Amino acid sequence: MARLGSGSAIVISLVVLSSIAFWSLPAEATDYNVGGGDGTWQVPAANGPDYQTWASSNTYTTGDRLMFRYDRTQHSVLRVTPQAYDSCNFTSPLETYEHDDAVLDVELEDAQMYYFICGVSGHCQAGQKFNVEVTKAAAAALTYSIPMIIAVISFTSYLMIL
Repeated sequence: MARLGSGSAIVISLVVLSSIAFWSLPAEATDYNVGGGDGTWQVPAANGPDYQTWASSNTYTTGDRLMFRYDRTQHSVLRVTPQAYDSCNFTSPLETYEHDDAVLDVELEDAQMYYFICGVSGHCQAGQKFNVEVTKAAAAALTYSIPMIIAVISFTSYLMIL
């Protein structure tokens, strides 16, 4: 077997370490209770949630989820175009969300604007709507740990012995 020189071992180790340095993990997603509190999706009462104020107070990135809690017999969740949002037109939604659980979770998959309304007549006009701007999630940087550095040094030493 050919023996690697110390220069080759160092180059290989630097390549391994550099590869690890540029490797990244996706940032952790966040779950948001719609409207704050327990996330109850309802027609806002006089002292109830202002959905747009709540939505504007958060920063959303891809992978985050919106958690809607509501009675399916009383409300719905629709994703609509900006024009349908402004006019509260729920006749041709981009997406109608269905669920069987107590909580509907909507993952914000793409970096874009999302517009949500309730599709029950009069609810959107009463304020049961909001929009969010979603940006691409940044990758979480991978930091070097002591065990990782020891492993690379050991690997380099092993290569020098070969």
